[in-house]
Amino acid sequence: MVLLITVVIALPAEPSWAGWGVVVVVTVLAIGATAVLTKIRYTVFWYATSATEIDIQQGIIFTERNVVPMHRVQSLRIERGPVADRYRLTNLKIRTAGGSVSIYGLDRDEAGELCDRISRFARLADNV
Repeated sequence: MVLLITVVIALPAEPSWAGWGVVVVVTVLAIGATAVLTKIRYTVFWYATSATEIDIQQGIIFTERNVVPMHRVQSLRIERGPVADRYRLTNLKIRTAGGSVSIYGLDRDEAGELCDRISRFARLADNV
């Protein structure tokens, strides 16, 4: 957006409203796309846990589904940065011997409860 506004200011257009019209249209499209993609993300992302497995599906265009057996879970890690902390968002990383699976954008309390539930099902020791 900053680059677009800089171009409009630096390159004078014959009708002055044309350049600013482009800025307004691009801004409206960017805000609309953000709102729609955010809504779609929350409708196509889900997870479920049971005593035997964790089932995670995510993706908008390319859908990825992971099923992790509980007996394969080796460690759980809760990650959040300063911006995510401000909005109470947390990422949960589930590590196994074969790799890791992440659940992004969980509420802080929900992530804590999910971590406790998975560690109880997987019989992980709490070293804290």
